[in-house]
Amino acid sequence: MKGKIAVMNKPGSLEYQEYEVPSPGPGSVVVKVLCSNVCGSELHIWSGHHPKKSGGLGHETVGLVHQLGEGVTTDNAGQAIKVGDRIAAAYFITCQRCPSCQAGKLNLCENVFSFWAKQPEEAPHFHTTFSTHYYIHPGQFFYKVPDNVPDKLAAGANCALSQVYYAIEQAGVTIQDTLVIQAPVAWASMPPPSPRARASP
Repeated sequence: MKGKIAVMNKPGSLEYQEYEVPSPGPGSVVVKVLCSNVCGSELHIWSGHHPKKSGGLGHETVGLVHQLGEGVTTDNAGQAIKVGDRIAAAYFITCQRCPSCQAGKLNLCENVFSFWAKQPEEAPHFHTTFSTHYYIHPGQFFYKVPDNVPDKLAAGANCALSQVYYAIEQAGVTIQDTLVIQAPVAWASMPPPSPRARASP
């Protein structure tokens, strides 16, 4: 069976490539993509404002388990997993062997983008999620998605939601704390101040 991948051959230019959908190796999972969100990172890559100048795009995704590799019986929360289950996966690797992982700093894994950065020509091809299928490697955490969570929300859990949650956790924010939320996008949409306003002390 063949699958398709949306491939950026240069910033602002897209084509589709076809590859055989691979069988997962031990500890791996192949999913059929249901939904893949457009993250701000993709906009930067598409505009040429990112070190990645070509290759597959997409990382915020949710999909159905297409095939399980040897030894995969549960998700990373310990829930039983089977073909047809809906899952969301972290797009980055946590190798658990490098110094950062050994120090408990999984977010700083030295092998974080080992597969996401690969070109689709290199097997197992489906490294990114603007595609029909996605290959989840050992070291990529994945979780079964509850039935009451829509695809669009579940797809963002591995990037937008998880990063905000991690920041809140690291900051020690709790219920009824007062926060200041900076919004540079809102400032960018406002008209520039008048010369008089800029000169005011």
